[in-house]
Amino acid sequence: MSSIIKVDQIQLADGSTPTLADLSISTTGTGKVLQVVQERTSAYVNTSSESFTDTGLSASITPTSTSSDILIAVTFFSGKHTTDTSIYLQIANSSGTRIFSVVNGFAKTYGTNSNINVGGASSYIHSPATTNQLTYKLQIKRANSTTGSVYLNWYDNASDETFSTITLMEIAG
Repeated sequence: MSSIIKVDQIQLADGSTPTLADLSISTTGTGKVLQVVQERTSAYVNTSSESFTDTGLSASITPTSTSSDILIAVTFFSGKHTTDTSIYLQIANSSGTRIFSVVNGFAKTYGTNSNINVGGASSYIHSPATTNQLTYKLQIKRANSTTGSVYLNWYDNASDETFSTITLMEIAG
């Protein structure tokens, strides 16, 4: 036989609200999300550089343990102003060292239109083994030996505003 207990509120003997620990519910262990940070930008960035350029989209997180992993998720709206180039995006640390390539050679053969817009998303699990603050940033460049420019967050009228995001999640290890 099963029983159902229904209550409107649970209080400790002193009248206070119990914590998860008071109720023997663990908030530790591997795989749990410990913190989430998200940044967003709608700033238009245009470059014809063949070297990675900061887009202004970055986020910082300070892991609580050296065993934690950081799940990095990025959404973006990018494009190019010519058919003779490719868009390259990467997530880098604060000093510009690549953590992972978001897209490699994206939009190389998308039609003959002079403005080609592409939205996308990517994620990666980074294991930094530190409790120091970490900064991750989105960078963009055009393909080497090509012409034209590439961009982030281009739109042609106010009702079509686009934005890109970076989300960091500390995962208990």
